[in-house]
Amino acid sequence: MKTWIKAAAVALVAAMLFFAPAIVKGAANGLRVFAFSALPALLPFFVAARLFVRSGAANALARPLNCLWRAYGLSEDAGGVVLASLVSGYPAGASMTAMLANESRISTEQARTLSVLASNPGPLFVVSAVGGILGDAVIGWAMLGACAIGSFASAAFFAAPFDAKTTSKRPVPAPGFPAMLTEALSQSCTSLLPVGAVMTFWGAISEMIGQLGLERSPELNAVVTSVLEMVSGCAASASIPAPLYVRAALCCFAISFGGLSVQTQSLAFLLPAGVPVGPFIAGKTLCALISIGAFTCIMRFISGEGTIPLWPMTALCTALIALALRYFLNIPWSSWRLRRT
Repeated sequence: MKTWIKAAAVALVAAMLFFAPAIVKGAANGLRVFAFSALPALLPFFVAARLFVRSGAANALARPLNCLWRAYGLSEDAGGVVLASLVSGYPAGASMTAMLANESRISTEQARTLSVLASNPGPLFVVSAVGGILGDAVIGWAMLGACAIGSFASAAFFAAPFDAKTTSKRPVPAPGFPAMLTEALSQSCTSLLPVGAVMTFWGAISEMIGQLGLERSPELNAVVTSVLEMVSGCAASASIPAPLYVRAALCCFAISFGGLSVQTQSLAFLLPAGVPVGPFIAGKTLCALISIGAFTCIMRFISGEGTIPLWPMTALCTALIALALRYFLNIPWSSWRLRRT
């Protein structure tokens, strides 16, 4: 094991011992949020998303967009997961990606691509909660659209070329509705247990970092909190003394990046399915950067506030070119990189 990992583990244990009261308080808060907020919000969507995929409804809706999924090297099975993730939010997309990978309906490379493409925030949280905090539901819809743009654009840089041999066409057995519902309930409850553990852990870490006095710099506190935990990051970003479009852009970053808490929840499903940590974290980081740029452009169009940066448009155009080349020439992105001779 690498030396820095050992050093980080020792430092974490030492910090927890030094900030023991804060750790206990933060863990209790994280567990409370999971039990009374996250679990009631996630469980129904987890069950509905699994029914949506298992019943074949997701495939039926994804089939007309087969050209799009093929550009990402994916099948309509994976396309159904993307559509379900746009409705269900974090971390349902990661859970369903792992389900397809464990059933050998997608390859490991396709699971890597799908892990970025199907990692999306839920509209209920973005529009109702974050839009409500900022005082305008339209901003919530703008953030939701920007996050979707970021996911599709960033996934283009990690997509594998389409290969019919590795894209499974194996038919999925369709049991009766009682069996599907029972399976969905059982698997959803099992899947949400790691989510509770992750939220408890990051609640403790957030409370410990809060002891460092970051509240004296609201902007720094908003950025650090957003990197750690999405919900707290949105609350901190919305309260800084800045124009509305700046606060909304920071909230968009928190939502699209998801925070290390959401990413750890997703990796709890993805790692056993063979998805590596590096590409997933890189994809989410790129998604957050593109989402901020896309949101700034949308806000400029809607309200005239803010400025339109050049770099997100360049990234979006590059992503579109990458997709077009994959679709028409079947060229993987990895083959474009310079190789040492």
